[in-house]
Amino acid sequence: MMEQNQGRCVLAYRLLFLILVCSSVITIMATFFQLATTYHSGVKSIGGQLKQLELTHTNSLSKSLWIFDTAQIKIELEGILNYPDINYAEVISNGEKVISIGDRQENPIEVRRIKLNYQTQMNNLELGELYVQATDNNVKSKVREQIAVILVSQAIKTFIVSAFILFIINFLITKPLEKVASYTKNLDLRQGEDLKLERARNENSDELDVLVNSINSMRRNLQRAYADLQTEANERKVAKDELFKQANLLENIINGIPAYIYWRDLSGNYIGCNDLYANLLGMDSSQLIGRGVEEIPSHQKAIEFHQLDNDVLISRKAKWNQEICIDLMDGSTGYFVQSVVPMYNRDNDAFGILGLFIDVTTKKNAEKERETMKSQVIQSAKMASIGELASGIGHEINNPLAIIQGNLELLEGYLEQSNRKDSEVEKLVQNQMVAINRIRGIVDGLRVFAREDDKTDKKDVVDLHEALEETHQLVNSLYINEGVKIITDFSAEDFVILGNRNKLQQAILNLISNAKDAVLEKQDGEEKQIRISSYNKDKNVFLKIEDNGVGMNDELVQKIFNSYFTTKPAGKGTGIGLDLTRRIVEDFGGDIAVRSELGKGSEFILKFPLTSEFAKRTVQKLDSHFGGKVLIVDDDVTVRQLIRKHLEGLGFEVLEASSGPEAIAIMTKQEFDGIFTDMRMPGMTGVELLEKLHTLDCLPSYKILITGGLDEQAEVNELLDGDLQFDLVLNKPFSRRELARHLKLLFESAS
Repeated sequence: MMEQNQGRCVLAYRLLFLILVCSSVITIMATFFQLATTYHSGVKSIGGQLKQLELTHTNSLSKSLWIFDTAQIKIELEGILNYPDINYAEVISNGEKVISIGDRQENPIEVRRIKLNYQTQMNNLELGELYVQATDNNVKSKVREQIAVILVSQAIKTFIVSAFILFIINFLITKPLEKVASYTKNLDLRQGEDLKLERARNENSDELDVLVNSINSMRRNLQRAYADLQTEANERKVAKDELFKQANLLENIINGIPAYIYWRDLSGNYIGCNDLYANLLGMDSSQLIGRGVEEIPSHQKAIEFHQLDNDVLISRKAKWNQEICIDLMDGSTGYFVQSVVPMYNRDNDAFGILGLFIDVTTKKNAEKERETMKSQVIQSAKMASIGELASGIGHEINNPLAIIQGNLELLEGYLEQSNRKDSEVEKLVQNQMVAINRIRGIVDGLRVFAREDDKTDKKDVVDLHEALEETHQLVNSLYINEGVKIITDFSAEDFVILGNRNKLQQAILNLISNAKDAVLEKQDGEEKQIRISSYNKDKNVFLKIEDNGVGMNDELVQKIFNSYFTTKPAGKGTGIGLDLTRRIVEDFGGDIAVRSELGKGSEFILKFPLTSEFAKRTVQKLDSHFGGKVLIVDDDVTVRQLIRKHLEGLGFEVLEASSGPEAIAIMTKQEFDGIFTDMRMPGMTGVELLEKLHTLDCLPSYKILITGGLDEQAEVNELLDGDLQFDLVLNKPFSRRELARHLKLLFESAS
C-alpha cells in the first residue's frame, strides 16, 4: 500500500510539475507577446510625436531663426522636450549648432532632421535644420510596469487551473490506474475474478473501460496459456527425464566399450568423446568439447590419431580397420586399429565424423613375444649345439694349455736351478705365458656364456669384479680389433652381491655391446672408448658403463627400456636387450639409471645392494703346512705328470691314477690326505668318482676338482647343491703359483 501511495504521489507531482511548466511556458510566451505588442505600439507612437512636432514647431522655429531670436528658439526647443519620448533637440545653421537642449545619445531609437525654411516674397530661403533624437526609455518603463502585473495575474490563474486539472486527473485517472496496477500485480493465473472499477457507469465506454476489458481478456488468455504451458512443462519434464536416462545409458555404453571413441563436426571441432579417449590425450572429456585438434595441449599426439579424419571429412566415405602405430603420452608405443565414418542427419546431410580406436598393443606384443620366443628357441637350440661343441673343444684346448704352461714353468725352474741366465730365453718364456693367459681368458669367457639355461635362476654370492673381469677378457680382444678401447677402473672396496653370475654377466655384456655399437657410429678417426668402473656409496656397489658414442636425446632415453624398442636397423636388434637387463638388475634388488647427451655419449649406472653372506664350504681340519699323501686322477698322462711335479715341488707325496676305477682300487687299499680329480674322463667322470668314494666311505680330508670343459661348471653347481661337498676348484690351465696360492688359502681357512 505504501508503494502504491508513493507511486501515486510521484505521478501527481509529475503531473503537477508538467502542468506548471506548460502553463508557465504559455504564460511567459503570452506575456512576451503582449509586452512586445506594447513596446512596438510605444515605438510607433514616437513616430507620431515627431510628425506632430514637425507640423507644430517648424514655422515658429524658422521665424525665430530668421530673426535669430535665440530666446524664442530655446523656448521652442523646451516645448519640444515636453514630448514624452524626445530627449534631445538642436538647431543647426550654416553647419554650426545654434542652440541645443537635452541629453544627446549615441544610439537613439529614432532621429529626425527637419529643414527650417523661410519664405520671402521673392524666394524660399533655407536657414538651417532642426535635429531631434527620440528614445524608447519611456516605452520600456511602461513595459516593465506591465510585466509584474501580468506575471502575478498569470501565476495565480495557472496555479488555480493546475490544481483543478490535478484534482480531475487524480479522480478520473490516477485512482483507477492504481486499482488496475494493484490488480495486475496480484494477478493469479490459477484463480481470480475479472477486474472492475468502482465508478459510475457511462453509456459510452472510455479509455479506462477499454483498458479494463483488455486486462480481463489478457487474464483469460494467460490462464489458458498457463494451463497449456503446465501441460507442456510436465510433458517436457517426462521427456527430459527419459532423455537423461537414455543419454546416461548411452554414455555408460560408450564408456564401457573397450575402445577409444570420439566424434567431431565438419570444422574439425570435438563434439564429444568417451573417457578412454580423453585419458589417452591426458585431458578430461569436457575440456575437449568445442576445441579443434590444434587447440589441445597434446595436439601433436592427437594429430597422429586423426590422420584419416581429413580424408573422411573431404570424401564423406568411411575408412575401416586402418592399423596405426603411435607413441603414447607415457613414452611407450601403442598399436591401434582405427575406423572413421561420417555422421548424417535426418536429411542425409553429413554433420560430422565418428572415430573409433581399438587397442591391439597387447595382441601385437604377444605376437612379437611369440616370434621372439620362437627365435629364442631356435637360437637356444643353436647355442646348445654350439655349447656342446665348444665344451669339447674347450676341454681339448685346456689340457694342452695346462701341459704347455706347466712345462714352461718347469723350464723357468730349471733355468733358476742351473743358474743359467739367458735373457732371450726368459723373454720367450714370458711371451709364451702371456699368450697362454690370453687363450685362457678367452676360454674362461666362453665358459660363462655356454652354461645351461635351466641352471641360471639360482641366486648366490657373486663377486662383481670377477664377473666384470671375465666379461672384459671375453670381449676385449674382439673390440680392440674394431678400434674400440675398453678402460676399467674397479675402485669399489666392497663388491660382493647376491645374484646370479650368468645373468649378471649377460646384463653387463648387453650394456657393453650397446656401448660398442654407439661408439662405432662415430666418424672415422675419432676416439672410440668404453669405460667400466665401480665404486661404493651408502652400503651399495655401483657399476658405471659409459661411452663417448653418439648419445641419445631425451625422447629416446624415455623409451630405451620399453619392450621391443630398438633404434637399430631391422635384423640387427630385437629391442629386448635393455628390457632384459633392467629386469635382471631389478631381480637382484638393484636399480638402473641412464644419462645421455646427444653427440657426447651415454652412461648406464647400475646400483646393487651389498650382501654380508659369503659362500662357506665345510672343510675338514687339515694340517696348516703343505705335505701329505695325495692322489691325482686324470686320463691324460702328460697332465698327471705335470701336476705331480708341481705337487712334489710343494712337498706332497703323490700317486697317480688314469681312470676312476683305478683310483677306487687304490683308495680302498691306502689312505690319502687329498684327491685331485679331473671332471671329464672317459668311463667314469670326476663327479661319479667322488660319489662312489663317498658311498665307500673312503673320501680323503680334502677334495679338489680340476675342470677344463665349458659345461663343467653346471656339474660343479650340482655338487654344491647336493650332500657331497668339495673344497677347491682348479680351472685348467693353472700355474704352479696359482696352485700354491689356492692350497695355502685352503689350508689357512681349514686351520
